[in-house]
Amino acid sequence: MSRMFYLSAVLAALLVDPTAARAQPSAPWLAGCWSLRNGSKLVEENWTNSQAGVMLGLSRTINNGKMTEYEFVVLRPKGDRLEYGVRLADKPEVVFTSTTLSAKEVIFENPEHPFPKRIGYTISRPDSLDAWIDGSAGSNGPRVAYAYHRVPCTNP
Repeated sequence: MSRMFYLSAVLAALLVDPTAARAQPSAPWLAGCWSLRNGSKLVEENWTNSQAGVMLGLSRTINNGKMTEYEFVVLRPKGDRLEYGVRLADKPEVVFTSTTLSAKEVIFENPEHPFPKRIGYTISRPDSLDAWIDGSAGSNGPRVAYAYHRVPCTNP
């Protein structure tokens, strides 16, 4: 195959799809609805499919029949990494940047944030999502783990 033919094919692909030259980082395995129950506490986390490289997440905690926490997340590409922009209740957005990104795991960090400094997600099986937050890599800060299982999405 001639070099000119190859260059023409690459240029044609770029004209049809400008993102063809670089894949957007993503975590498609995160999409869907996840839940965990611990006694009277229910935590739900729902993620949209990726559209235009962006995923949206929503989490809420119900304790004894009352919502006690909620947050909104925007998972968006930033160069070859992902940004995790999270807004808890009525607080301003805090941004964490991916430091690990694979087909089954993503870890985000923000060393300037008081707590958490790291947020992680690992898909251990198609129906199991292990999430956690902690102080920082190598620190003795507290780690809070969330063992979610996949549930049907029930939104109308």
